[in-house]
Amino acid sequence: MPKKRNGVSRRDFIRNAALLSGGLAAVGVPGTVRGQTAGGAAAPPKLGAQLIGKLEGPELILDPAKWPTKFSEAPMLAELVKQGKLPPVTERIPKEPLVIKPVHEIGRYGGTWRRGFTGPGDSENGNRIVSADKLLFWEYTGTKHMPSVARQWLLGDDGRSVTLYLRKGHKWSDGKPFTADDFVFWYEDIYLNKDIVPTPHPDFLINGKSGVIK
Repeated sequence: MPKKRNGVSRRDFIRNAALLSGGLAAVGVPGTVRGQTAGGAAAPPKLGAQLIGKLEGPELILDPAKWPTKFSEAPMLAELVKQGKLPPVTERIPKEPLVIKPVHEIGRYGGTWRRGFTGPGDSENGNRIVSADKLLFWEYTGTKHMPSVARQWLLGDDGRSVTLYLRKGHKWSDGKPFTADDFVFWYEDIYLNKDIVPTPHPDFLINGKSGVIK
């Protein structure tokens, strides 16, 4: 039987600690009893049931019929567009954009974002702010993968291959097309270049051998 302290079992404590990665505080409620299944076994608690506040986050709008048809220009970029140094926003986004429904409202440009760091070892703190967009990402509950730069993915039947589908019309910030050729270039000319990457990254190794990008 898991040891309890103030009505919270060690198992509950560990689960709540994992949920803290979502940025919400977790506490145990003394005197509460978990639900039970028909067989008498403890039923798994509902996700976020022991959090203070409501578990919420941005959602992706995957239905093209619900995508916006008009786009607003960022104020700091409008002048560059006016000067002809930057294409209009409608020419900078892909034909299949990543559309996100915000939690409460669309943000406003400008302002100052302040965030505290605990020290040199707090590297993940900064990574969450300045990290580049991922091909795939997590849904806000952290329980399933969602599209990001890639609009779709397909896992092979053998579980040894993944096919990524990029967004049509996606471009780099300089307006150049973003295609599968960019992945091949990175892998063959940068990652496999021993002068640049002398030691293979363990995340790209399978039984000690590097995977293949086609």
